[in-house]
Amino acid sequence: MRLNLENTELLLQENQPLRLINGKGAVVRCLTGTIWLTVAGDATDCVLEPGEERRLENDGLALIEPMGKQATIRLQLVGFSLAGLIDRFVRRSAWPAFP
Repeated sequence: MRLNLENTELLLQENQPLRLINGKGAVVRCLTGTIWLTVAGDATDCVLEPGEERRLENDGLALIEPMGKQATIRLQLVGFSLAGLIDRFVRRSAWPAFP
């Protein structure tokens, strides 16, 4: 199976929040339903209705959850490549440096 991480639509279910880590720069767009979005380090949470979007401004843990039975979102990694995301993950991890 292949996942297009640069433009992904996801169906979110009630009581199953989506967790995003190191998502700075990603854009979360609500397609159907209503979603609640909170990001560690941001002073305010937000509620998005269909057609509304929000860019994640920091790398704190982001939680996205439908307000109701379900909602559909589009996750866009604007200005990122998969290789760049992997590089960011490796640099932030506790793995030892390779010679």
